[in-house]
Amino acid sequence: MAEGHDEDWQPNAVQTLATGLSGCRDVVVLPDGRMVVTLSSYCVFTDSDANITKTFARVALPHEACYIPVGEGAVAIASYSSNVTVYDLEGTEIACFPPDGDATGALQGACGLAFDEDSGILVIAESTAHRIRMYNYATRTLVRVMKGDNPDAPFSNPSGIHVDRGVLYCSDPGNKCVTVFSMEGAFLKTMVKNKVRYPVGLDIFPSTGELVVADHFGKKLLFLDTDTGEIVRTAPHTFGGPCGIAINTDGQVVVTDRPVSTLVTVEACVMPTKAAI
Repeated sequence: MAEGHDEDWQPNAVQTLATGLSGCRDVVVLPDGRMVVTLSSYCVFTDSDANITKTFARVALPHEACYIPVGEGAVAIASYSSNVTVYDLEGTEIACFPPDGDATGALQGACGLAFDEDSGILVIAESTAHRIRMYNYATRTLVRVMKGDNPDAPFSNPSGIHVDRGVLYCSDPGNKCVTVFSMEGAFLKTMVKNKVRYPVGLDIFPSTGELVVADHFGKKLLFLDTDTGEIVRTAPHTFGGPCGIAINTDGQVVVTDRPVSTLVTVEACVMPTKAAI
């Protein structure tokens, strides 16, 4: 399948949503349309138009965040120099991972986060330890540790992670690829090996089922066919360095462009169908 080009997109496909978000690393869209954005040393809640409504989670080097649809809902924040802290939707701390007494010790470079609603597992990528930990969210117990049982290469600085229908996608910047596993830890395949410079944020685009990848040093978004692993199209925008991505309630891809402290949206309706590529 050929890669889409800029001419496949209509004008105004990419819009600036907010500026001045210093060190913006990741974005999460909540079910009510509000957003959570991780910044250089704290996090913020915003309304659906990205106007900041509350500051919370003053932690060192917050990286990825994820929504946890348990009870009234919660947000987990990964601190690169610390642990993963869970907050309610008012910004009050309610839990921390790893729990006290965890034999695997403190997290090392907590970077990526995802929650699998089917299994109730919280997935944490440790960049400097080159591994992934999985915890049962309800019991706070360790389920497994994965070091990337990939026949090509073990994890090298795993970063963004996303879970979709029992499949775990992990951006692996050190190996310049996205690696795919089952939630039981079995290696499935490698995607875009050496076709991406520094993959970070991941999400599934719901209308097509494509995997959206933020290529930070490549300064672009890639849309991948999850069956073939091939690039379907790229977003027609010169990013400074995209990091975090999420899908909002309007079906747009929301992107944190960290070097320029900007939050942008990519319109879903202007994307060509796979049949048009």
